[in-house]
Amino acid sequence: MAVSNGKLSQGAIGTELEKRLAEAFGVPHVMMVTSGSTALVTAMVAAGIGPGDEVIVPNRTFIATANAAKLIGAQVRLVDVLADVPVMDPAQVESKITGKTKAIVPVHVNGSACDMKALREIADRHGLVIIEDTAQAMFSKTGDRYLGTFGDYGCFSLGVTKLMTSGQGGFVIVHDDEAFKRVQYMRFHGVSGPRQGRFDNFGFNFRYPDILASITMQQLDRIPAKIAAHVALYKRYQEALAGSNRIRLQPMNLENGEIPLWNQVMCEERTALVEFLKERGIGTEMTTPNLSESPHLHDDGPFPNATNFENHELILPSGPDQDPADIDRTLEALKEFLAS
Repeated sequence: MAVSNGKLSQGAIGTELEKRLAEAFGVPHVMMVTSGSTALVTAMVAAGIGPGDEVIVPNRTFIATANAAKLIGAQVRLVDVLADVPVMDPAQVESKITGKTKAIVPVHVNGSACDMKALREIADRHGLVIIEDTAQAMFSKTGDRYLGTFGDYGCFSLGVTKLMTSGQGGFVIVHDDEAFKRVQYMRFHGVSGPRQGRFDNFGFNFRYPDILASITMQQLDRIPAKIAAHVALYKRYQEALAGSNRIRLQPMNLENGEIPLWNQVMCEERTALVEFLKERGIGTEMTTPNLSESPHLHDDGPFPNATNFENHELILPSGPDQDPADIDRTLEALKEFLAS
């Protein structure tokens, strides 16, 4: 469609996609950008965060969350995660707040919801902005509300591993009209239209091409089927691993609307399990390391819960397009491992 329209850059298809996403999430404003990472940068700049300011980020997240803050000169203060689910622990946030803190950045890892009520109360008490990193939780819910709609800004990714993808891309959810103007300025070098005589605002080129928007648009109607496939696969692992203490599936609140993007387990014998599955032609994936180990973010912590996840967490074969026969083989191998 974009090719036939002769419009490969940002245009009418992207605008229509923004409208459809706003309707789907029940929010007033959605703006497409080039990636989930630039969605975070855009939201942070629009929120007035800059050099010398601080943002609070969980230790268990992809590095993009922290790098977005570093890119604009802000400092990152890390907090530990919950013991059973690798998402921000609200009980530890307040101790990290200083006079330089501008924002809390909760990350809904693998579709698991952060406690947004608790975080909102903390943010309001200290006059802070909440920027939700929802890159791994598109269309996950807490009750009747989608994750990414609780904060002042919600940032999403359309990367290749996400529920909906155009290879690269992302978008920002904004509730406030004035904040929406600021993110619009940020997307195109601070100008409000294709021609402007003055450059009164800071910005960059984060425009989302129509050719990518057309790819994303085709996926919107298939989202319910993809969600059902993710949930069904999770339930197969849940049944196979029920009662096991050696391999524990990450708990998901399916009834409340959480969507497991990947099937993550905790296993104290992780190295042995990886080798056992590898010998049977079954691939696995390690989750990301703790941010505290990154040289440009180094923080001695302590972060006992994050360290436990880093040492024992593993992603088993996942995704809505998995061959059922391959999953059968994986489940049989897991049962064999547990019986050994």
